[in-house]
Amino acid sequence: MSVQENLKKLGLSLPNIPTPVANYVPWKRDGNTIYLSGQGPRDKDGKHITGTVGKDVTVEQAYEYAKLVGLNLLAAANAAAGGSLDKVEVLKVLGMVNAVPGFGDQPKVIRRRRPRTTRRARCSSSRCTSASSCSTSRSRSSPCSSR
Repeated sequence: MSVQENLKKLGLSLPNIPTPVANYVPWKRDGNTIYLSGQGPRDKDGKHITGTVGKDVTVEQAYEYAKLVGLNLLAAANAAAGGSLDKVEVLKVLGMVNAVPGFGDQPKVIRRRRPRTTRRARCSSSRCTSASSCSTSRSRSSPCSSR
């Protein structure tokens, strides 16, 4: 099943990526590697959603906003990969949560559950010697990759 079919099955669709303005570009390709720009949650009209978790945004709302960010990232990767996510390999995702001081439930916002302390990141980059040494922030795209 393709990525697009999976998204459709889940009732999800990729949003339009933002139009580049000034120095902002949603993605940049360097050979087989795609670098995605940072994303924030946007509503259906493309307007930025703002707030602080623990102040004017609940954990549940923030989780929904994080899903929007994920879809925005997938949309940018889809555009960079020529319209197909089927062979895109994600090497690293960094999630940040704007929250009040002392807030400790970032994993509930980003992943909706607490992390397992024994969980290890998988790294598929040939440059990494172990999971802990992998700090690349790239995606490989289908049109340029042999995978």
